[in-house]
Amino acid sequence: MFALLCGCASKQSQLVGSWKARDVKPIASNNFRDVANASMMSLWTSGMTVEFNKEGKFKMSQVLGWVEGDYKIEGNEVELKFNTFAPQRPLRLVFQDGGKVLALKTDFESDPKVVFDKQP
Repeated sequence: MFALLCGCASKQSQLVGSWKARDVKPIASNNFRDVANASMMSLWTSGMTVEFNKEGKFKMSQVLGWVEGDYKIEGNEVELKFNTFAPQRPLRLVFQDGGKVLALKTDFESDPKVVFDKQP
């Protein structure tokens, strides 16, 4: 039990702070919808940052404004639940590269790759 609590606390200490989204790379696909989704995601994440605090809250800043909500850590994943109008379903991010990177968990290989880097 103690190891489980320490693991979660360790993940939280890695998470707390600011993260900046990398540019979403365009994709080549025969499916126009996949190409369009990647283009839209590129616009959506341009300049995006996410800030996490110790109290389980986050704020996501974008070109068009900001949204906020609550987060919880489950193993190697972070679930974001928004307290604002969009998106309606939670987003799931996965720790990668020893906790220096968060990547949007996707269902399909063709989904746009959204990656956040921890800021110093």
